[in-house]
Amino acid sequence: MCGWNNNSVAWKIGNGSRAKSGTGPTHDHTFKNESGSFLYLDSQAVNASQTQILQSPFVQWKDSCLSFWYHMRGSGIRNLSIYIEKNSTTGPSSTITKSSNRTILWSQEGELDDKWYAVEITIQTEEAFRVLLEGTTIGKTGNIAVDDIKLSKYSCKADDYYMHIDASLGNKNSNAILRHAGLYRSGPACLTFWYHMYGKDMGKLILYTSRNDERITTVWCKSGDQGNNWNFAAVDVEVCPDVSVEFEAIRGNGGQNLQTR
Repeated sequence: MCGWNNNSVAWKIGNGSRAKSGTGPTHDHTFKNESGSFLYLDSQAVNASQTQILQSPFVQWKDSCLSFWYHMRGSGIRNLSIYIEKNSTTGPSSTITKSSNRTILWSQEGELDDKWYAVEITIQTEEAFRVLLEGTTIGKTGNIAVDDIKLSKYSCKADDYYMHIDASLGNKNSNAILRHAGLYRSGPACLTFWYHMYGKDMGKLILYTSRNDERITTVWCKSGDQGNNWNFAAVDVEVCPDVSVEFEAIRGNGGQNLQTR
């Protein structure tokens, strides 16, 4: 959710404890446990039928993909809707407006079963736009939750690939580096990715920025067994044309493979 704007006091960060009131999920989608966090619309904090909005930054991508998971539990839920709002005159900006240039992409009404549901939407437009996620409740006994929201620059694709580090090659502490060259713009950016680290004596995965092959800042790191599932990460980084973003995978003792996508 880095880069998204929450203009509502009702969208909050929560965890599995929301289920104790009979509303909301028992766990997040990313880690699938009670300690994992997600965003939820707190029906106790708003008046009935009052819409609460989450907003992405403005971007200008011809093709993009919006994906997320959602959970709707409780009799007081009205709907969850996704819009795009175009800004054809000024280009990308952070200005918040109540515009007529809105188009609905997706909507779900009412209470659903107690589980997470996936949504993936391809967006195609020549104009600058942002995504609006709007939730509405009709009572105090319902929570709408969202997790793993991702807005990426390319169309949603059915084919799925990942980078694989073969631990059968090399010895303990041997490493491999995946490098993304410097970006065309400067400033804050949000890097999102999935990673899989499973097995005894798993090694380490590090994300850092570098300039001229010299490490600047370590921005994220995981080591050891992270479970037999894909885990999601969203990291704030500062980018500029002469700074690279790099993944370094370090082999552990166990010879287990590591993947990222």
